[in-house]
Amino acid sequence: MRATAYAVCNCTQRSDARKTESYAVHTRPGLALTLEGAQVALAAGLARAEELQGRFNVAVTDAAGDLLAFARMDDAFAESGLIAIDKCRTVVRFGGAPTDGLYEALAGEDAVVRGIANRPGIAAFGGGVAIVVDGHVVGAVGASGGSAAALGAFAEQLICENNAVLDA
Repeated sequence: MRATAYAVCNCTQRSDARKTESYAVHTRPGLALTLEGAQVALAAGLARAEELQGRFNVAVTDAAGDLLAFARMDDAFAESGLIAIDKCRTVVRFGGAPTDGLYEALAGEDAVVRGIANRPGIAAFGGGVAIVVDGHVVGAVGASGGSAAALGAFAEQLICENNAVLDA
C-alpha cells in the first residue's frame, strides 16, 4: 500500500514534460457538451415539440448521462420526465445508439430484452438520440410523452438540427 501511495506522490514531482507524457498514456482527450450547448439542444427540442403540437418532456445529458438541461412542457406527464432522462442515459451508455434502434437490435433476443428492460435507467424505445460532434458522442437528447414512433421522428430531426448548430 505504501509503495502505491509513494508512486502516486512521486508522480506529482515529475517535470511538466514527463507529467504530460505520463498522463497522455493514461487519459484521452475529449470534447464535452457545455451548458450552452445543452440549452441549444433543449431549445431546438422544445421548438420541434411545438411544431408537432406535442407535450413532451425533453432532457439533455452529457456523455456520462448526467443531466445538463431539462424542460417539461405544459400538460406533459410528470413521470415522462424521468423516462426522457433514462433515454439519454441509455443512448450514452450504449455507445450512442438511438433508443429505438437499440430496441430493434435486441428484438429477436427475448431474454436480453427482458434483462435490459429490468435494469434501472434503461429505456430502449423511441425518443433518445446522441449528440455527436466531430465523431464523438458528447451527450444525448431524450424526449418522452408521446408515441415511440412520434418521439423517434422528433428525436432524429432534432439531432440533425443540433449537430448542425453545435458543429458550427
